[in-house]
Amino acid sequence: DTIAAANSKGKPVQMMPTVTVEKDVKFLKRHPDYSIGDNVLSYLTEIFLYINNECDQKCNICTSAYKQFTCCTVKKTNLPPLDKQRIKEMLDQTKSASVKRLNVLGGDIFKYPSFAELKQMLKAYSGEIIFHTHFLNLFEKDGSLTGQLKLFANNSDGLKVYVTSPINRERLKIALDFFREAVVNHQFVFIIQDEEEFREVESLISLFYS
Repeated sequence: DTIAAANSKGKPVQMMPTVTVEKDVKFLKRHPDYSIGDNVLSYLTEIFLYINNECDQKCNICTSAYKQFTCCTVKKTNLPPLDKQRIKEMLDQTKSASVKRLNVLGGDIFKYPSFAELKQMLKAYSGEIIFHTHFLNLFEKDGSLTGQLKLFANNSDGLKVYVTSPINRERLKIALDFFREAVVNHQFVFIIQDEEEFREVESLISLFYS
C-alpha cells in the first residue's frame, strides 16, 4: 500500500537508479577483483550490418533518415565494402548470442561485390535476415529490374524497400508484380514528409492493395 509521507513515522525509502557502465575503468580501479560486463552477448538481439557505401541515388534524406529509423545511407567518407571474410568472422563471434534478426544495409546493397556469394554465405545464419534497399535501386539504368532480385525468389529472406517521393507508379507496379509472381518476402516502407506525399501514398495503397 502507498502511504503519504506526512503520515509516515520514518522517511520514505528512496530507490535511486544506478548507472552500470560496461568495463567502467574507475570502478575497476576501486574494485580490482570485481568483474562487470560479463555475458554481454546475451543482450544482443539484433545486428545492423552496413556492407557498402556506394549508391548512385541522390536522396535528400540520405544523411538524416537513418538517424530516425532503420534505413540505408551513404557516408561522405569513401569507405570500402565490408570484406566477406570479416562478415563471416563477426557472425561466428555472435553464434552464442541470442540474435534474432540480421539487417543487411548499404549504400546500394546490390552494388556489393559478389552479392550472390554474400547472400549464400548468410544462409548459415540461423536467425531472420532482412535486406534493406531504396526503391530506385531495384531498377537498372535502362528501367529493367536488377537481376539480383531473382536471389530473393521463393525463400524466406526478407527485402525491405524504402520509397520516397516522387513515386513512379509504373515502376512500382512492375516491382510489385514481380514480387508477387516470384513469391518474394517483401515490405514497402513509404517515407512521408508532408500531407501531399501522404495523399500520394494513400492513393497508391488503394490502387495496388485494394
